[in-house]
Amino acid sequence: DIERIRDEIRGIDEWLRKSEYRYELERIISDLESQAAQLDASLGTSNTVQRASEILRQLTNNEFGRIEVAADHRCIVSRSSPPEGSTVSAPGGFRYEFAQLNRGVQDQVYLALVFALVEGFQSRSTNAPLILNDVFSSLDESATKWLASYLSRFSTQQQIFVFTRHSHVADLFRGTDRVFTLREDIPHASLKTFKIQPT
Repeated sequence: DIERIRDEIRGIDEWLRKSEYRYELERIISDLESQAAQLDASLGTSNTVQRASEILRQLTNNEFGRIEVAADHRCIVSRSSPPEGSTVSAPGGFRYEFAQLNRGVQDQVYLALVFALVEGFQSRSTNAPLILNDVFSSLDESATKWLASYLSRFSTQQQIFVFTRHSHVADLFRGTDRVFTLREDIPHASLKTFKIQPT
């Protein structure tokens, strides 16, 4: 009888150990599922993407307003108003994959993402010169002025080089000592020289 009781105790003890192990595994699995859900929920809505969306709204005068990164890493951009000439409306706006956007809007999305990333690096005290080549070519007058103002403010913390062939763009940076423009001056029809000058 004592041997049977000892076997029962050993069985109960083994069952308890397995139960404790099972509960520990269930807790670990639950924690991992929670972390995965948090990562999934934040996909496409990181601080950087949110900031890029704010910058895009300003660059496009609220025409395009939200950048998302889909689970398969596609860039989705939402338009807040219907395309010109369209009378159709969609709840939450119109959504486009990056490749469906025209070149000008693609450039604006790219700029918004770059500036949001640079701001993120700055917040971590990582500074490097920002080099921009002809970024104003696809912007309308309002977006050009907004971007010039943004870059002027941004230049207090970041050295910026703007390459442009447009003198009206270089003129927007007059008075800043941290934004440099590279303008093409053509003194003779066959000779091109470049001047780097603080504007």
